[in-house]
Amino acid sequence: AVDRHGVRASLIYVPPLQAAAAVMEALDAGIGLIVATAEGVPRHDAAVVVAAARESGARLVGFNTNGFISPGRVRMGGMGGLDPDEVYPPGRVGICSRSGGMCSEIALALGREGLGVSTAVAMGGDVITGLRMVDYVRLFEADEGTDAIVLFGEPGTSNEREVAEHIMRHGLRKPVVALIVGAFQESYEAGVSFGHAAAMIRDTADSATAKRAMLRKAGGLVASTLSEVPLLLQRGRSCN
Repeated sequence: AVDRHGVRASLIYVPPLQAAAAVMEALDAGIGLIVATAEGVPRHDAAVVVAAARESGARLVGFNTNGFISPGRVRMGGMGGLDPDEVYPPGRVGICSRSGGMCSEIALALGREGLGVSTAVAMGGDVITGLRMVDYVRLFEADEGTDAIVLFGEPGTSNEREVAEHIMRHGLRKPVVALIVGAFQESYEAGVSFGHAAAMIRDTADSATAKRAMLRKAGGLVASTLSEVPLLLQRGRSCN
């Protein structure tokens, strides 16, 4: 397929125990963009595949993702369902979300306030993902079609902390609005996951409260509710 058709991207729909082999096959073929949708890929398999993707210079979205969409240009995966134009109006806001469903909710909230989406990506809800949240932030920072960035985060993993550290080191190049949910988990014992397998608090830094504080300290705008996201975006864009 690569030889005959110049394939540059691969969308992988296979069961979790076959996912690693499918990704490796795409990497061996020299494909540079891979979207791997499977949830429940064994963590060892994911670690091996992610290392191989980084070594080859390929961009791996997932695991446990429903893909990404650049409205009016390209879609890989199920983003937006049967009528993505209704959910994802084109615009200049980039979205990176741990949750595919919340990508759509954020896009709808933006659309109600007259804003649109440059690219929206569900980065995946597993512990190990190919591209991390800070990688998408860097891509949005470099994208001339993106003026502002929205992040949807949750308890568990160091993704949001890495974004905060990146902003503190390099400055806030474009407005960043974050919606971090799951503070209720702080009422439970550590080590219990809710929803995504990665949504587990192991120490204080994993909590939604800590992540909100880190991003605020770095200069990001932190929304308390979904409806507040477009309002903070408009404030951030007017300040830049």
